[in-house]
Amino acid sequence: MTPIPRLLGLSSIPVLALLLSACGGAGSTTAADLTANAPTSSAMALEVAGTTSADATLPDDPTLPTTPAPGAADTDPCHPHLFARTAEVAWRLNAIFRRHLRHVDALVARHPSLVAGDSATWSQTGTALEPQRQFTMTRSADGLTYAFELDLAPAGQAPPAWTKVFWGSLTDSTSGTVKGRTGAMTFDEDALHAVVPAERLTGTIDLTFDQVKDPSRPAPGVKRTTAVAFHGFSFGPYDRHGPRDGSYTHLSEPGVGGLMSYQDSVVLLCPANPDALPADTTTVARWFLAADGAVHGRADARAAGGQIAAGDTWLGASCRSVAPGTDPATTSFAGYWMMKLEDGTGATVAGSAHQAGSGVACDPAFGAVPALGDASTDFDFTQPATFPGAW
Repeated sequence: MTPIPRLLGLSSIPVLALLLSACGGAGSTTAADLTANAPTSSAMALEVAGTTSADATLPDDPTLPTTPAPGAADTDPCHPHLFARTAEVAWRLNAIFRRHLRHVDALVARHPSLVAGDSATWSQTGTALEPQRQFTMTRSADGLTYAFELDLAPAGQAPPAWTKVFWGSLTDSTSGTVKGRTGAMTFDEDALHAVVPAERLTGTIDLTFDQVKDPSRPAPGVKRTTAVAFHGFSFGPYDRHGPRDGSYTHLSEPGVGGLMSYQDSVVLLCPANPDALPADTTTVARWFLAADGAVHGRADARAAGGQIAAGDTWLGASCRSVAPGTDPATTSFAGYWMMKLEDGTGATVAGSAHQAGSGVACDPAFGAVPALGDASTDFDFTQPATFPGAW
């Protein structure tokens, strides 16, 4: 399973920033064009339901359960805090990306140290406080593809012995009035740790993205798809799970809706878990801007392993309706939530459900609402995830 454990919750998806702000082209000024197409932390950040966080700080021990976000159901350890969990996952992914991208941010804010043809290099050496850094971008002859590489060296090392810690490329896929960017990049946590021992993450992360701006679509006409794959990833010496693999998929259409689907290892507090055993979980969070002006969201999750008996499955669901921009990480309000434990036949072993108010708790646009005592309405995790109004 993948990293990024803790209590379940949900949130993530930003607007198309710098990667779609420049059209590129072989005829434009090289330094300005390369700078505009640099992979910065703001351009790659994930957002959920209109909120985004790109904090670079991660806790030392990510396997410990968090304190639930504020809300009426916080006193119930069986409440599936799915929206808060998804928001936390997005925040953690942004924080991981920024460990590398903050160096790119700092460099491209300066003038390049060297410009030669279709290539530019930014460098900062001699510093005794920060790692010495060097970032290089090269534009292809047709002006459509940009390759980049970030190299670091220990602070104060003279001459600097550069280590490649981040690399990738992006390609302009513009067609007519539809502007697009596709690309891939790799974050090497082992290389980063070798240069900066205080960085405790290990393993590698591959990220692919497809970003589109289409004026024929609902304003702002932006669609972002990001896929993240972890390989032998660990948070470091405090990570009780050890190295693991995993994958995350994030889709955002600002002003329309989005989704996030991910696998994780999580210390669930319910059923009883006195030994803090991690369970393998799958979560699908979806949201959209409804006609009433509110963001309607639903998250479904399942878990097995850990303290859950072999053959049994933990299932959780949570629905909510909030004002646009409400941060899911700071409120756990849910119009409807359900948590149950099913045996191998689909029969409910234990569980509980709650609905707030008398209105429709779950938007029917998301499909059948999972019921406490009926397995026939359980969410189908084998089907491709989508959200209402998606392109």
